[in-house]
Amino acid sequence: MEKSKLELLLKEEPLFMGDLSREFIDWPSLLASAHPSLFFGVGLCTSKEPANAIPFDILSFFFLAEKLRRELKLNTIFVLIADEHAKTNHFMTDEIIKKLSTQMTSTFTILLRNLHLRNFQIALSSDIHKNSHFQEILHAIPPQSNEYLRWEIADLTWFTALRNVRLKLGWSMNNDPTPQGHDERFFDVQIRNVKTLPLSFIHCKAGRTFDDHRPKVSPYISVSRESRILLSKNEQAKEKLVRFCASGKSETAHGAMHHLNLIVRLFETLFIRIPKPSLAEKIQFIIDLSTHS
Repeated sequence: MEKSKLELLLKEEPLFMGDLSREFIDWPSLLASAHPSLFFGVGLCTSKEPANAIPFDILSFFFLAEKLRRELKLNTIFVLIADEHAKTNHFMTDEIIKKLSTQMTSTFTILLRNLHLRNFQIALSSDIHKNSHFQEILHAIPPQSNEYLRWEIADLTWFTALRNVRLKLGWSMNNDPTPQGHDERFFDVQIRNVKTLPLSFIHCKAGRTFDDHRPKVSPYISVSRESRILLSKNEQAKEKLVRFCASGKSETAHGAMHHLNLIVRLFETLFIRIPKPSLAEKIQFIIDLSTHS
């Protein structure tokens, strides 16, 4: 891997939190690994409620991971669906977890097939947690006040040891030195404090909504009552965007539209130029292509 290529990607790709990511890179372990792999995880709920849909913003993770794979000659992109972790929330019943994890697995499988992303592997945390090597790793980690954190440490220890993962892609609310809220940087900082791993943490921008009171959110969890474009087969992007832009503050709408435009631009860089004139039509094109079964 060439150090200069990664530094250039973090500088030039606007969906990355470039300055922040550079502070979280373990250059010795990253450069010493031949064809390393990348990991990112996706949750099924916030700390307060289950997800009710998969947002369009999740594509920033898939597209950024693919860009890193191509430019840095990475081996595999592992996508972990954190169904086991969801059990740490009392409101997440087995029935809800099964429904959401099945929906997410199906959506991701169709996406990978339709976009020919052959180097991605989807895994359920519940499957990995049955592995004897994982259980050995978990039992060696001291108890934590946050059980979710303990499982995350075990996940990353397992992936670095057994799957040659050297990069973790996460998301952050902003570039401030101190984590703001429970974005992934909140956990990444704690993971580094508890366990030394040969792992570099790269952060991308938060997802965006058209809600003035909550403009920045997780890129992979959409909850009820959010004004947001979804990665759904029946989504009507144009009608939604017109309604969202008319109902909120122009500043919030501008931020959300800019973020959506960055995802569209990255899609066109990686795959094909979209033969549509407007941003709404381009978004609909990507949704239709990604969800067609």
